[in-house]
Amino acid sequence: MLTNEENDFLDALYRKYEQRLFWISYEILGCRRDNQLLTEDCVQQTFEIAMRKLRSLKASSVPYFWLRQTCRNISRAESRKLAIRNRILNNPVPFEETNNIPNPRNDIAEWLLTQELLQKEKELLSSLTRKEAAVYQAVYKDHLTTRDAALLLHISEGAVRGARQRIKDKLVKLY
Repeated sequence: MLTNEENDFLDALYRKYEQRLFWISYEILGCRRDNQLLTEDCVQQTFEIAMRKLRSLKASSVPYFWLRQTCRNISRAESRKLAIRNRILNNPVPFEETNNIPNPRNDIAEWLLTQELLQKEKELLSSLTRKEAAVYQAVYKDHLTTRDAALLLHISEGAVRGARQRIKDKLVKLY
């Protein structure tokens, strides 16, 4: 819970820098009208992080630079997510509709099923090693956490994360 002084500090920063941060994020996301909501979300996330890391922000000699860098990092991450989604799906998707589309980087099995690409799933599975196929089954089909999959398969969590990354890379190459 924030004190009144902390709330006033954040409120003053928001009022002073919200527009500047909006334009920074808007530029990073490609100055497209369909990205305006995403731009607003990036600015909101910036101030959410500022609220959580208030001590770090207050310790900064110029809070604007701290906010600007945080907003840039968030916007760049969102821009990369959009680029990946567009490359995989081969068509740009407005931000408003992205909640309805499973991101194959997050849940490969769900994306394959919703896209009715079960044949592609067979191709993917045929390109996986035995260990990768076991990780695919545990993580994406059975929805186990990394830790649970590692325990089930008797491998380290790092091995599970590595296998997941190789699966994602193979999926990107396949599509």
